[in-house]
Amino acid sequence: FFTDRGVLYQVKAHELPALKVKDKGVPLDNLSKFEGSKEQILMVCPMSSLAGRTLLFATGQAMVKLVPGEELITANRAVAATKLLEGDWLTVVRDPGEETDVVLQTQKGVFLKFALAEIPMLKKNSRGVRGMKLDDGDILEHVYLPGADGVIQYKEKEVHLNRLKSAKRDGKGTPVQKR
Repeated sequence: FFTDRGVLYQVKAHELPALKVKDKGVPLDNLSKFEGSKEQILMVCPMSSLAGRTLLFATGQAMVKLVPGEELITANRAVAATKLLEGDWLTVVRDPGEETDVVLQTQKGVFLKFALAEIPMLKKNSRGVRGMKLDDGDILEHVYLPGADGVIQYKEKEVHLNRLKSAKRDGKGTPVQKR
């Protein structure tokens, strides 16, 4: 599983305790070096499913990159899945699948849609490239895939991701106004 600190933790299935149906589970904190009070889980997947996949990483400061899944296959229990700038955190880890576009959304409601091909394929120990220019005090909040996510709700307004105007990566984006 991936956390907002940019760490990939691995828990082997055979190490999971066998429980009865009505038993409560065991916290991940007890099975790995994960600290639930300091980290948030962003994505959970079986290690075997990473081979042949590409993962999209995005940070709060709008740094983005694509990483081949093979880069992340390791025998280590905890490994840095990405390099982060000082004060930055991982916002999204997502498999883009067959998508051709990506939409970045900031906390202040600015959306930027651009071609997924504009995001470079990089190694896990790189920071990535700037996905969009952020205003002072703004942060990247969500990353959407128009084909998979379709229509989203933003402050009681429907936003059709496919209808957003396409631009280039590292642009300012377009604010979505509230009605």
